Amino acid sequence: MKKQDEIYKVLEPLFHQILFGNANKPIFNSSKINLSNQFIDVCNKIDDENIFKTFLEQSIVSVFKDFDKNNRFLISRIILNDSIYVEMLTLLDSARLKTKASDLHLIKSQMESEIINYTITSNVNSMIILYFILYFEEIFYYNFESDNAITEDEYFDLYSRFTNTKSIAK
Repeated sequence: MKKQDEIYKVLEPLFHQILFGNANKPIFNSSKINLSNQFIDVCNKIDDENIFKTFLEQSIVSVFKDFDKNNRFLISRIILNDSIYVEMLTLLDSARLKTKASDLHLIKSQMESEIINYTITSNVNSMIILYFILYFEEIFYYNFESDNAITEDEYFDLYSRFTNTKSIAK
């Protein structure tokens, strides 16, 4: 396993929180285990952006707020290593603020500071939440064999997708 991919293992608790309603790794005693009722509800109402975003935001905050400094550093690193996301946010903020192109570096620097601030304060800010909403969005469109359960093969397929190097642009 590449060292970069190891960083993404910090996302395991969030991955489990989203699917199962708790941050613990599931134990497969049978061919499949139940998905959380909340996850199923969100999948059934995926067109309602508020339900989807609220569920993910609550999951992200509940897991990330209790991370130790090392894990918070890894979360910041994942985001800052995704240059497409950093540039996208910089351009969006620039347009929102009607900033001159010559000041883009100031916006980018401020945004990076806010992300790094999470490492210090454990305050899960909107940039972190937005990143992981985009990062985990496709999990809700996965074609599960069952409507309310996940097989071990499906689990490992999703696990490999969401705990390895990935950009939100992919």
